[in-house]
Amino acid sequence: MAPPTPPPPRLYAITATAAPIAAVIARTSGWFLVARWHLDTGKVEPGAWLEGKLYPRRCDVSPDGKLLYYFAMKGGRPFHAVSWLPWLTALALWRDDSTYTRGGYFQHVPARGGKRDGFLSMPPDQGDAAPLLERHRLQLRSHDVVSYAVERIRGWREHETCPPRARTDSWDERRAPILYRPNPTDDALRLVLTDVGISRAVGNIEQRKPYYHLERAGEVTALPGVTWADWDRRGRLLAATDRGTLEIRNPDTGKTVASHDLTDLRPDPQPSPPRVRKW
Repeated sequence: MAPPTPPPPRLYAITATAAPIAAVIARTSGWFLVARWHLDTGKVEPGAWLEGKLYPRRCDVSPDGKLLYYFAMKGGRPFHAVSWLPWLTALALWRDDSTYTRGGYFQHVPARGGKRDGFLSMPPDQGDAAPLLERHRLQLRSHDVVSYAVERIRGWREHETCPPRARTDSWDERRAPILYRPNPTDDALRLVLTDVGISRAVGNIEQRKPYYHLERAGEVTALPGVTWADWDRRGRLLAATDRGTLEIRNPDTGKTVASHDLTDLRPDPQPSPPRVRKW
């Protein structure tokens, strides 16, 4: 009797704000893969595998698409780290006592100034964080305690039909928010994210499984099977599907202009190259 076919990987992506790059986090068979998605070519460059847990909705990629901040757990111990995308070799690592955190994000720092906050106020437990500011003019900031924080710092806004947050909802977990992001090249076109609340359904990411559709002049175009979506800087639709594919689509025609199939993804951990083991 043939073994059961494993389900497609769960996919989540984080776009760089100043480069045609996205960090991809794929979960399959108890492992997580980090990859770099080249949006100019549609190619996907695989990187590190982690047999542990990554928290995709609490991670970030630097504006130039070179660095990854991630929150993870290995051996029951949570930690925050910075690495070169698409690898997880920590350049700086901060241990944490629990998973009660929203994670963090990269923030550009002018030529002078800069400060740390929250869990990053102390020197790292491993590695060196100084080059982050000195060489890259970046600092790490704690996310606001709000749903879909990664999306919000990338221009997503609360839809006019979004339910209000209750004053007692300190972690913003009880409501089912509705967010939208205008197309960068066409303000009349909006990508809408509809949350359904805490979900333990197959395919969810950190207990959330939103649905997506397009809106233009009152017309709604559903995006069936899409589990994550965003715009790239050229106004193209980026999508991850429940089939395990990453796609770049023309939003006007719906045609897929580039696709990468991760359906048969299997854990294949490899040592990180020497170049990513230091700043």
